[in-house]
Amino acid sequence: VTISPEWFSGRPPRNTLVAPSHPWVEMASAQEQEQELEHPLTRMTINADTAGFWYNPWNGIVRARVPVMLSDENATDLYNAVNGSSFGSIFETETARAPVIEAETTPSDEEKDPDDIDELPPLPGMVPDDADEDVLDPTRPVDGAPDASNDPVT
Repeated sequence: VTISPEWFSGRPPRNTLVAPSHPWVEMASAQEQEQELEHPLTRMTINADTAGFWYNPWNGIVRARVPVMLSDENATDLYNAVNGSSFGSIFETETARAPVIEAETTPSDEEKDPDDIDELPPLPGMVPDDADEDVLDPTRPVDGAPDASNDPVT
């Protein structure tokens, strides 16, 4: 698959966010993991060889890259604004869009009353709700720990 400048009446669109010396467009590779991407792996024009636009011919998506900015936050905000995305970081990886599978519920799950569930014992190191106040005293010896009160100080 190729992109022809003739499709644009001889004047292909230009990403005015980056210098005109950058290549025009980069196409996603034929590798399977790139065919499903909706955004380029590199979203900034990190060097003179990085194209201003990225195109994925397998899903028809075109994205504009942004220049390297003073902060990654500024670059992320600009990228999101230009491309209608919502990345938290310019370096955030795109997650694969897995199909949502609804969990099956069994009648026994639907009939259970949460109030009928037996309370689990506290995990080791956790203090039960009905514990005495002195359990929280950091100077109190821990159950099972050796008594260090008779140890000579070295």
